[in-house]
Amino acid sequence: MQSKDGRDMTLLGDLVLSNKLVLYDIENQAIGWTEYNCSSSIKVKDDKSGSVYSVGAENLRRHLTF
Repeated sequence: MQSKDGRDMTLLGDLVLSNKLVLYDIENQAIGWTEYNCSSSIKVKDDKSGSVYSVGAENLRRHLTF
């Protein structure tokens, strides 16, 4: 698949990423994932404040926008 500007790209759909925890590294233009039980919560750290939050799967889905 190619983007509008002709660059090669790969599109990963929901079947490939089902039950995966996905990390998008914008700065280094990289993507990674690992197996994960998506009904479980994850811990997220705020780099600026150092605070750690536990985020449940139901909260992630509710706040996703496309």
